[in-house]
Amino acid sequence: MDEGFAIKDKHDIEGVERIFALGYPAYRPYIPLLLSWLQDINWPIALPICLKLRGLGAEILPYLREIISGDDYIWQYWLILYLVAYLEPDVRQALKADVEASIARNPNLAQEEGLVEAWAEISAISS
Repeated sequence: MDEGFAIKDKHDIEGVERIFALGYPAYRPYIPLLLSWLQDINWPIALPICLKLRGLGAEILPYLREIISGDDYIWQYWLILYLVAYLEPDVRQALKADVEASIARNPNLAQEEGLVEAWAEISAISS
């Protein structure tokens, strides 16, 4: 990855735009970096990133699965509500087992952080 395409901070909209200006699939190596900025949806660059990544469809699944297999339930919550919810139903369905496994690993924390409720809302949309 080219250091010129780094995102300096949560206000670096220009950095985000430089990455997406590469076009897909050229910005593929930057997807983990972009997703890392979705750990707090309140950061100014988070929603613009979500809007762009929603268009990837199934291409984003491996990256989302990696995050969902972790233990950052707040990050998972934001991803479910602001990214996964806007993916095609078949793509959302492809994440079902991953999200349910994440919830099963620590159901109390998943409930506390809102992941259980968020996934229930998304699942209702998919039905």
